[in-house]
Amino acid sequence: MDNDSRRGWNANASWQWVLVFLINLPMPLYLSWLFFGTQLITQRVPFYTGVALACVTQIAIGFYFNGKDHKLARIITDGGLILAIAQFLPIIQFIAGCMGVVVGSAMARLDRDSGAGFRFLQGYAMTSATGLCLMCSALAMGSIFPDPIRRTSAVRTWKRR
Repeated sequence: MDNDSRRGWNANASWQWVLVFLINLPMPLYLSWLFFGTQLITQRVPFYTGVALACVTQIAIGFYFNGKDHKLARIITDGGLILAIAQFLPIIQFIAGCMGVVVGSAMARLDRDSGAGFRFLQGYAMTSATGLCLMCSALAMGSIFPDPIRRTSAVRTWKRR
């Protein structure tokens, strides 16, 4: 365990996570609305309730882990900012959404006469799968492309040797 992980709670990192999460939310929600918005909203209330609860769950989990693990917070925040910029060409968001649709389609095959409770679970599972794909993408992006501040300080440290 490094010194960074032993410092305790980091509220700034947690709130940065919330901000990055909210910045990344528009494109997946827009694509979801295009894909599922053709039905009456009253028929989709349980589904979108599951979507909302999955978003709140992901925000809460990210808030906790980013507050506890400072290295993870830096990596996922950097990657999340890269993904936010990538929303202008939403290839990653589209692929992640397709993964969520696969989960939802598999659930729909389980029970064709599903009630409101099942549609709630379907919305929750689809959003959780999409969010997990996007978080893994953010971790990968943050690991591959570190932010300029750390890169600059690493270059300065190297030049001092």
